[in-house]
Amino acid sequence: MNVKINFLMKKNIFFFNYNKKKPLKNPEDLNLVSNLILKIFPEYYKCFKTSDHKLKKIITKLLFNKNSEFEKLYVMKLGNYLIGIATIIKSKKLKVSKTLGFLKMVDSLGIENVDKRKVIKLSKSFSKIKSSKPYLTRFGINPDYRGKRNYSSIFMNYVLKKQKKKLVAHVNKYNKRALNFYLKNNFKIIDRRKSFYLIEYKP
Repeated sequence: MNVKINFLMKKNIFFFNYNKKKPLKNPEDLNLVSNLILKIFPEYYKCFKTSDHKLKKIITKLLFNKNSEFEKLYVMKLGNYLIGIATIIKSKKLKVSKTLGFLKMVDSLGIENVDKRKVIKLSKSFSKIKSSKPYLTRFGINPDYRGKRNYSSIFMNYVLKKQKKKLVAHVNKYNKRALNFYLKNNFKIIDRRKSFYLIEYKP
């Protein structure tokens, strides 16, 4: 889906991409990214019984070092505000990556600070994808900016252009809004599972 950006908006929008050879290091930006991850993906971190401040420190330490699970990290800024984030890993590493990332969080916080009921529910979402294609494991826009000026589509358009190759992801089958968004951006449903759809983008 090609999105036209008017001149004024384009002047205020900035994109940045990082990878293992070019990691995100600036402390201020690391703090902004960690804040945004907690804001966009709260369901993943609800199983940890600790403060947002401590979670941010752990996220920064575990997700943005040389051994990060991410192959690529994309961010979008509107002026000085960070409003979008997308992360990509190799899909054949998805289950291992998510599980190891989760265990590292548990190790850092201590098992007594984990809600076991929520852990069981969360673990069911660690889907096994039989593919070696790049996997869009996180994509999100700051809730304060969703539905405004096509920011989601502008950011997705940027990510897809930078990837220049096939990309897979999965979306909760009951999240109609998210599913429609991906379909409008040229993703196709390639597999239907019990609780989610496996989708793929082809350039």
